[in-house]
Amino acid sequence: MGEIDLAGDLVEVREGLARILVPKTHTVRGPGKVVGSPFYNRAMAFPRHISVLVMEALSSKVRRVLDGLASCGVLGIRCALEAHGSFEITLNDRKRDAHDLVKKNLEINGVQGARVLCEDLNVLLCREHFDYVDVDPFGSPVRFVDNALRSLSPRGLLALTATDTAALAGNYPRTCLRRYGAVSVRSPFSHEVGLRILVGSIVRSAGRYDLAARPLLAFWREHYYKVFLEITSGARRSDEAVSHLGYAEYQPRGIRTISSDGEIGPLWTGPLCELALLESFKPQDYMPAVVNRYIEIWQEEAMARPLLYTTDEVASVLHIPAPPLHRVLETLREAGFEASRTTFHPKGFKTSADWEELYRLLGPS
Repeated sequence: MGEIDLAGDLVEVREGLARILVPKTHTVRGPGKVVGSPFYNRAMAFPRHISVLVMEALSSKVRRVLDGLASCGVLGIRCALEAHGSFEITLNDRKRDAHDLVKKNLEINGVQGARVLCEDLNVLLCREHFDYVDVDPFGSPVRFVDNALRSLSPRGLLALTATDTAALAGNYPRTCLRRYGAVSVRSPFSHEVGLRILVGSIVRSAGRYDLAARPLLAFWREHYYKVFLEITSGARRSDEAVSHLGYAEYQPRGIRTISSDGEIGPLWTGPLCELALLESFKPQDYMPAVVNRYIEIWQEEAMARPLLYTTDEVASVLHIPAPPLHRVLETLREAGFEASRTTFHPKGFKTSADWEELYRLLGPS
């Protein structure tokens, strides 16, 4: 049967509307360790809430759905139960015990018609086409990106998770360069840079096939990045997507710029969220309050300029006590600048003001 005895090594957890049997030793917090199979991480319930909302919002565009690394099957089952649409859902995991557990969980939840496979994901992606592909690996998704892109139908949707945030955010720059072909450095906006490098690498991969990747929603939380992208074909569209690639420059005393050349990147410089999609989300009562809180902030920063500031950074550079975030936002808006909160940092904000204007408005009088 595999590493897990389906008769005795499982406990039931509830997530969304699903009842899921998972290993007793499942991960509750953080990235966890793959100590057994099938893998289940309760900390990853948040991006699954968002996945359900994305599927619900885009249900008219999606018929064939692939949960490529299904493990215990929680994502595919939640989509079947919670996202209303005519979906043909395929749940795949190359491990036999995961495959068997997915079947058991489908039966428990009364989900009929779903297809369960036990294949190497890259082989499956090369053989079949889907409207929506979700790849949630342990670590980096790069080994699946090219085949996932080519498996998508016209105007298909690609969802990817990356948990190698330390590499993308500048802690391991050589690893980032090796995996993503980009340079990352540590900075006050490291997590934003890491996410933009991830999106930028997918845009460049798509461009090799005359495909255009456009982020509908991309975010960082805790120990992972999650991106949802629409993939369209055509050299002109691909050129347009590539035009949003650039570099970041970070200089002493807080100065940061986006340009066609710099020390950090290449990375995506365009919007990370599509406002219309966010406004169409309908979080359910059983979803935690944090879902609504993130959606609210994403709506604020949907069109904000890249590269956040933090109140601690401002205080350090200007040699002043750290100002409350709400006061910083009020001051900037009253002066006519755009200003928003950000989910990348609890004390972070984005603004159209440059550093000299921040100094003038927030510095010692």
